[in-house]
Amino acid sequence: MFGVYSGQELINRVDERYHTVAIGYLCTEYEGEITPESDQGIVAGFFRFNQLPEEIDPFIKNKLIELNGHLKK
Repeated sequence: MFGVYSGQELINRVDERYHTVAIGYLCTEYEGEITPESDQGIVAGFFRFNQLPEEIDPFIKNKLIELNGHLKK
């Protein structure tokens, strides 16, 4: 796990105001399938740093870019 993020930067508005809690893991090997709980608004997936989804939150994207910079050192 490389970080747990929440706060003002991640408050979203759709029909209601809700807070996002993002938990980031760095994974080099994995077997199986990610299956989030169906009763929660959770999105989970594996992405390469150079193939991040377009719809990713800008705050989270910046944290991933920052992490990638630290890994290259």
